[in-house]
Amino acid sequence: MAEIKIVCDYPRSPRKLWQAMTDPAKLLGAVRKKMLTVGLPALLANLDDTGALRKPLAGA
Repeated sequence: MAEIKIVCDYPRSPRKLWQAMTDPAKLLGAVRKKMLTVGLPALLANLDDTGALRKPLAGA
């Protein structure tokens, strides 16, 4: 079975990444926001085999 990874470009700085990792609600909020703006099917269709985004999504 293939593993699906959802890549979120939030946050970019190491400090904000650490804060997001220590506060799961913020990280889940960012993922939820991206899914609501571009949609889950569009997000999953834009992933390559490694789970990285092929190109920026419209509305993201």
